[in-house]
Amino acid sequence: IEMMKYFRDDLHRRLLSTDFKKQVDGLEMLQR
Repeated sequence: IEMMKYFRDDLHRRLLSTDFKKQVDGLEMLQR
């Protein structure tokens, strides 16, 4: 059960980080 909790937390963090990277890329394109 602990492993599943860790796995889900890790997956959620990866989704957030990819979304964050997309936002940063978008901001950089706007600033150019």
